[in-house]
Amino acid sequence: MIPLSNVIIILAGVGVTIFLYWIGAKVYRLSGHASFLHPNIFSMVVLVALLVLFRLPYETTYRPAGDAISFFLRPAVVVLAIPLYRNLRHLLGNKTAILSGVVAGMMMSALSVTTLSLVFGLEYMLALSLLPKSITTPMAIETSTAIGGVVPVTVISVILTGVLGALLARRLYPLFGIHHPVAKGIAIGTASHALGTSKALELGPTEGAMSGLALALCGLMTVFFLPLFVIVMRIFFCYF
Repeated sequence: MIPLSNVIIILAGVGVTIFLYWIGAKVYRLSGHASFLHPNIFSMVVLVALLVLFRLPYETTYRPAGDAISFFLRPAVVVLAIPLYRNLRHLLGNKTAILSGVVAGMMMSALSVTTLSLVFGLEYMLALSLLPKSITTPMAIETSTAIGGVVPVTVISVILTGVLGALLARRLYPLFGIHHPVAKGIAIGTASHALGTSKALELGPTEGAMSGLALALCGLMTVFFLPLFVIVMRIFFCYF
């Protein structure tokens, strides 16, 4: 049985998280949807600032709440079936373009992690932890655990990937000549999972729908091809 003190800590941490996100959503709307004030970014920065300002030890004051949130995120991954079902017609009608885009993004993500890990001399375990950076958090946690990665490193990489995608997507589209709404949605959903999808929804309904579809497909494909990614990474680390 969980001690009452732990229950209070968990409820307080979850409540503060929800409250900060709610405040962040308000600030985000008032700012005219400024990317750097996205509720995910706002709540995360404020939460860290509070822990530092009041010198609260993370392990005993917030981690139990974080673990509780992660616990409920894992079964929540089944909601990825919703965008797949809703956009099944789009997927079947444009299957070649959509699947090619998702596969290309997924392969590029794995290749970039492997290459940059070798360039910067990262340990093999840390490199493995970065492999699931472009899939949604619940799937990334399970994936990192399965391949022997460091889960906290994986979570941080997933958050940073999503934040950068939300911040930079609108600027990168014109730079690379991406104008079609389907292409925009597939790109951001494949690269930046849920945080990117929340930004895609602001660009338009098609972008949001395609981003949600890409998010689900990329997560499923990454998990399916994970053994191949691990083998390739091991070969690279052995010979380079």
